[in-house]
Amino acid sequence: MALGISPIKATVEIEASLCGETEYRSLYDLLAKFYVDLPESLKQAIREIQGLDGFIIRKEWSDALIIDVTKRFIAAVLRTRASPSLFL
Repeated sequence: MALGISPIKATVEIEASLCGETEYRSLYDLLAKFYVDLPESLKQAIREIQGLDGFIIRKEWSDALIIDVTKRFIAAVLRTRASPSLFL
């Protein structure tokens, strides 16, 4: 981590700067946090499942994860719109 910023976060911020749709700036902030925090969270989850280790991870799972994360994102946004105080 150079200069106190994760290389992943820096890369996402570069992508954000290339996006001409400024209304999506907060999406890139969310993604930067997600990408920085997710690996450690998944490693911990794998450690907690008896008999699993990091060798089980497959790149091919990314499409299913994208679909699931998108569904969860939609559900969270809809819950927030229905009751904004849930996420304060």
